[in-house]
Amino acid sequence: MLVAPIAAFGIGSWWLRIFGEEGYAANRWVKPSLQFSVLSAFSVFALLMGWTIVGPHDRTMGVLIATLTSVVFAQVTIDLLNARFQLEGRYISLAAWQLISHPLRLAGLVLLALYVPLLTAFHVAYLYSGISLLVFFVGCSLLASFYKGKIRLAGNLNSADLLKIKGSTDKPSLKSVLLGTFPFGVESFLFLVYYQTDLVLLYYIANEEAVGFYGASVIFMAAVYLLPSIIYQKFLLPKIHRWAYEESNRLHVFIRTGGVLLFLGGLLMTLIIWNGASYFVPILLGQDYVSSVPLLTLMCLAIPFRYLSVHLGSILATRDFIWINVKITAVTALLNVILNLMLIPQYGASGAAFATLLSHVSLAVLFFIATQSKLKVYGSGK
Repeated sequence: MLVAPIAAFGIGSWWLRIFGEEGYAANRWVKPSLQFSVLSAFSVFALLMGWTIVGPHDRTMGVLIATLTSVVFAQVTIDLLNARFQLEGRYISLAAWQLISHPLRLAGLVLLALYVPLLTAFHVAYLYSGISLLVFFVGCSLLASFYKGKIRLAGNLNSADLLKIKGSTDKPSLKSVLLGTFPFGVESFLFLVYYQTDLVLLYYIANEEAVGFYGASVIFMAAVYLLPSIIYQKFLLPKIHRWAYEESNRLHVFIRTGGVLLFLGGLLMTLIIWNGASYFVPILLGQDYVSSVPLLTLMCLAIPFRYLSVHLGSILATRDFIWINVKITAVTALLNVILNLMLIPQYGASGAAFATLLSHVSLAVLFFIATQSKLKVYGSGK
């Protein structure tokens, strides 16, 4: 799951930007970018297969990783179709596509639990692999019309007007696609590094028990982070890209108002989890996971900063500011790795939780400083 998003390499996010800038004229980028996605997916697939051979794990883990490599191809189609549905304003289709694999996995796990006498990790891996292949083939069929240039953008000028404005009828090369999508791909990977490195390092440095307790806290936090991420990444981001080029004053107001509201909402969620973790963790996960409560109460302090990062990060994905986003995320990812390497050997899961908290705070502060330096640019409409 850490490596799979590399396969899409930010193509979906880049589509939101390029269509926000060029409108229908950006259709010229679709074919080469889809061709680039195919090359990228197979490259990551090859790297994963190589890792099963040379990685520091036993044969069982190697077989599991090899079995799950189909997740790479599913991830690519999910990311690309997410972007298409956002561009077209088809949010019901977007929601359905986002959810398609999860009910299938749940239903499959229930059937396995009912009819397989001795359930193993291999059964689950085969199930996930099969569902990923299904998602991939369905996704390819839905992308076929997009490949042919059939798209109806939401909120843009008509095709003829935009072609006159941009004068962009040339056919970009794969190299041009790589240059355009590169910062988005790097940024998404770096974010995953800083967000999931702690789990990987806990597995290799500490023990599986620490991973279990810490992983339970991570799941709770992921659920808390889900709402703002969905609102921004799946609904607001296409609008933000358009505002960056067409309505800078509106974007200026959005930066300030949205930041305040999200930070206050994050504080409210922190108070709820801080006071309620000791009650709902045993109820939802059982008494065996009581040790996750202190980890969760520590990690919940990061919620306001994570919410603020989602808001500010979406601003720094527009125009040519994506490289600022990449540099800040790279610094934060490096900080997270260093903190985990320093704290996990001595403090285990608690060290990983503290490293995550400091990383979220650092990311929000750096994003805030960078965004403030760009407010004048947005306000003046340059």
